[in-house]
Amino acid sequence: GPDDLENFTRQFDEVIYPTVTDAFGGVSDLDGNQRVIILFTPTVNRLTPKGSDGLVGGFFFGLDLLPQREGGNDAEIFYALVPDPDGQFSDPRPKDWVLEATPAVLAHEFQHMVHFNQRILVLEAASTEAIWLNEGLAQMAEELVARAYELDEDAHAVELFRRGNLQRARQYLLDPSDVSLLAAEGSWSLEERGGGWLYVL
Repeated sequence: GPDDLENFTRQFDEVIYPTVTDAFGGVSDLDGNQRVIILFTPTVNRLTPKGSDGLVGGFFFGLDLLPQREGGNDAEIFYALVPDPDGQFSDPRPKDWVLEATPAVLAHEFQHMVHFNQRILVLEAASTEAIWLNEGLAQMAEELVARAYELDEDAHAVELFRRGNLQRARQYLLDPSDVSLLAAEGSWSLEERGGGWLYVL
């Protein structure tokens, strides 16, 4: 509802945005509106097959920041899942679950947007970042926001932003010799993500 969206907006504006940009640099403003758009859409829910061990909680599409490209939105926008208690689009996701999972997604996907701007648009790199480092840095954004909430002594917010990284790191540490940190393309397993985060930590 409106109150939930207002809470996300306040959390993003007051903590996530300044924490991520202070650490990783500024974001672009291709559409000139001085805003970052967060689109909540069932398209994100559909990206996770029913019964999957993992979850796609959101995504950023670099094409959106490349002017007048087919398929892009010419705007600073990233995408997040919606409540789906009946499992219409994927496995059921109750509203309370989405409210708990989304804050870390906002930090993670915003870091991808900032990093794309800094690497591709500002520094004009010839290619995007290696996936292990790209994901490790986005997960580090989650950790930095958790640390910001530690300063405010908000234990619940700290847990929301930190638990995903700790769970993924735990999965990696169960058998690190079986996990490659050099994945270059494709989807990345939870174990690989856990190892990537520990590497940049």
